[in-house]
Amino acid sequence: MTRWLSWLFQADGRFLTEDLMASAIDSDAGRAAVEFTQSFFTKKYVPANDSVKSTTYASDIWYSETAAMTWAGAFLIPDAASTLKFQWGATYAPVNVRGGSDFGGNALVATKGTKQPEMAAAFLEFVTQEEEMREFCEGASLLPTRADLVESGIEFAERPELSEIFLGQASQVQPSDSGQVASPNMSEIITVLKDQLEQAFVGGQSVENTIAGLKAGINEATSP
Repeated sequence: MTRWLSWLFQADGRFLTEDLMASAIDSDAGRAAVEFTQSFFTKKYVPANDSVKSTTYASDIWYSETAAMTWAGAFLIPDAASTLKFQWGATYAPVNVRGGSDFGGNALVATKGTKQPEMAAAFLEFVTQEEEMREFCEGASLLPTRADLVESGIEFAERPELSEIFLGQASQVQPSDSGQVASPNMSEIITVLKDQLEQAFVGGQSVENTIAGLKAGINEATSP
């Protein structure tokens, strides 16, 4: 659901107040984001069985040529290169009031209670070195977390001409965006987003009722 937030950010909206303690979704930007993404379903750009809670990956309907395009990260490039039988490419996400991008990835962590802290620390230090991260990201079509690799650029092993596009798109994330997504209440907020947007996209729920549901759910998730 963090990918949907791109549309909210592009409309220059927020889902949390600056102190991260309450909902900020009740805004013109929030309504614009819900209305625009709802239109994907009302205009039949996306099949109804590929909704928020669908068990089908968005990429699958693109692979089957049921949808003309998909919104996905660079991680999809190797599978797309080996699966698709038609010509395809990638470009930047739309820009509204401002640019916006989504958040992805998985954390690589060592638990505090590990029995081998020195080995765990050494491994984390190893995989975050410049050359090691470059090799890993280029081979797996993933984006680096090191700023120097973003600045210098990387080249994916598959479809290297697309590397610059994905790095550029990731740079659209602003501190105010990442600050909200880093909220300690994010897991509860994601559930609220899923429930309300599912109703908006395939349940016939109005934009106003969706905003009201999002506001109430986010306020509940952030309440002490």
